[in-house]
Amino acid sequence: MTRQHILLLLISLCIQHLDCGYVQGSLLKSRYKRQQENDCRTDDGMSGKCVRLSDCNPRPSAISVCMAGIRGVCCPTATVSPQSTDTRTSGDNRCTTPDGTSGSCTRLTECNPRPTNPTVCIGNRRGICCPSSEPVSECGMDMLQLTQIKGLILGGDDAEKGTWPWMIALFGTRGGVTRYHCGGAIIHRQYVLTAAHCFDHGRKPENFHIRVSGYDISVAAQDDVPGAEDAQIEQIIIHPQYNRGKFNFDLALVKLKRPVTRTDQRVCLPEGPGRNLEVKLAHLTGWGNTVEGVDGQEGKNSDILQEITLPVQDISGCRDVYASKLGQLLNNYFPEDIDGSKFYCAGDQEKKKDACQGDSGGPLMASKDSKYYVIGVVSVGGSLCGKNLPTLFTRVDLFSNWIKQTINS
Repeated sequence: MTRQHILLLLISLCIQHLDCGYVQGSLLKSRYKRQQENDCRTDDGMSGKCVRLSDCNPRPSAISVCMAGIRGVCCPTATVSPQSTDTRTSGDNRCTTPDGTSGSCTRLTECNPRPTNPTVCIGNRRGICCPSSEPVSECGMDMLQLTQIKGLILGGDDAEKGTWPWMIALFGTRGGVTRYHCGGAIIHRQYVLTAAHCFDHGRKPENFHIRVSGYDISVAAQDDVPGAEDAQIEQIIIHPQYNRGKFNFDLALVKLKRPVTRTDQRVCLPEGPGRNLEVKLAHLTGWGNTVEGVDGQEGKNSDILQEITLPVQDISGCRDVYASKLGQLLNNYFPEDIDGSKFYCAGDQEKKKDACQGDSGGPLMASKDSKYYVIGVVSVGGSLCGKNLPTLFTRVDLFSNWIKQTINS
């Protein structure tokens, strides 16, 4: 056996056991990555620590030998970190992060943005679990297989408990007083869709909080329906073309500090611009006023989630109503005009079926194949709910690209 054969055999034994004596020779030295500390980098670019193979759990499928104080393998940092876990997939690249977010197993350099605490995974290849922009779970599931909701938000009936798990109640604090402020809907485990005008008087996240999947907002989350939880806000993102006091581009995203607990509590988004569901009836839920204000006094919002079915009106007729009421002020409030590509118009003024104060930001929904899609967001209506002006809803499909790009970034 030649000297080269002996060296190759010794190298093979060292790589397998990593506790053999020092093997001399240039062939072995070329296999080591020498470091001043025990920091190292794997062959695919992941940061790691130089440890014994027996201390690296899970054991990497492709070993990068290192020598930094000890002879060992470069164990990816996420693997040895106490805050992370190993996520093994079953033959494909799907994986789940420690907080329950679905993702795909990919190289660290290909995951954008990079997670703060990477989770090592082994799918079709070794890498980290990169969170997906959209969870794998189903969206907009019809919890009670409802065909039509009866009742009014204005003077109406209570919703069935657990029917609308994606509903959120936005609370604002001003002058030390916390009050219900607006509605909204979960569209992603860490993002809420609502109206931009809900933040006309302030955009500091610390001045707001959210009740997720709530039903009775007069009680604490632990006393509300199962699955209800309070969430803190990390960021408020207003559509860049929205201007305060005007109603075009009236849309905002709210990023939560932590993903919501449940995976079945998001409503479906339209697939893209111009791909909204065209319906004659749409559903609306919220905690807005159920009693009108009288003589300048505010109305009374509902503590219990309300639901309603609204007829969708012809947009040209709605524009005519607004034009007759606003006159020359129409262009001041609607610089981009009122047309069917930007708004839905819904409500029944004769039967007083309408949205009201406090319903702002809430989702207008259409059902298809036992799933609910958010097609509009409550934007503007008359001061006398259900009487003088129908409600206009910002069309969501127009902003679907902005929504997805914002979440992905």
